[in-house]
Amino acid sequence: MMSADQPTTLHSAFICIGSNWGDRVKTVRQAISHLLRTTDSLWSSTIYETPAAGKDSDTPAYMNAVVKIRVNSDYPELNLMLKRMELEAGRNEECRNLGRVPLDLDIVEFDGEVLRPEDFRQKYYRIGRAGVAQQKD
Repeated sequence: MMSADQPTTLHSAFICIGSNWGDRVKTVRQAISHLLRTTDSLWSSTIYETPAAGKDSDTPAYMNAVVKIRVNSDYPELNLMLKRMELEAGRNEECRNLGRVPLDLDIVEFDGEVLRPEDFRQKYYRIGRAGVAQQKD
């Protein structure tokens, strides 16, 4: 058990947020708001639209944002919280089969390590990542 005088370790994460179904802008805004309330600090790109990429290229366009957060959660705990947010937004197997993505939240970078290299290289991530990088910590 950690004593009260031990410092809390803050982790940094870059999260890609996307939605191609329903009120896409509202969904992305709500995800950013939720993360703002549950993290120690947050920097966000603007919300922007990109066409679907890769195997999903025949699905509707996405509204996207990238956020940088600082949290005291480790990777598994943070990832679990994001997957719960996706479920609460209506993401399920039926949606996956139909190419509908009410909400997609992926940790692309965690503590400086690229965890999702395919996403890291994609335009939909690079646009938002550049927007976050221009902001001061």
